[in-house]
Amino acid sequence: MKRFAYSFVLLSGLMFILTQCGSADAGAKTADRFFSTLVKGNFEKAAKMVALPIGDTTDIISQLQAMADNPVNGRLINFKKSMGFSTTINNGVTRVELPYVLTYEKGTQSFTVIIENRGRGNKIISVR
Repeated sequence: MKRFAYSFVLLSGLMFILTQCGSADAGAKTADRFFSTLVKGNFEKAAKMVALPIGDTTDIISQLQAMADNPVNGRLINFKKSMGFSTTINNGVTRVELPYVLTYEKGTQSFTVIIENRGRGNKIISVR
């Protein structure tokens, strides 16, 4: 009986770890597409990747333009995921936090991207 209990605990732990890593990978792909779209200057497409309340998207588009054309550092030219991630699952909602470094013409800036999946695909809820 102890052997079964140990096997169950080991299998449960392995499944938990695989779920967490899979969520982080899916989140990283979403964030990569988001930043790639910003580098290309397609702000309308990037805005569709952001979880927004129903309504006007002009405010988010202007915020994305400001992120891509930083007044201090210049234009966004590249991005890179940093080490680490954080994943939480609560009531079927998966939230992934990923660190990114954005490279501008005159410098770099670090951001944390928070991505949620509520069963309808990944959406970016915050870039801070």
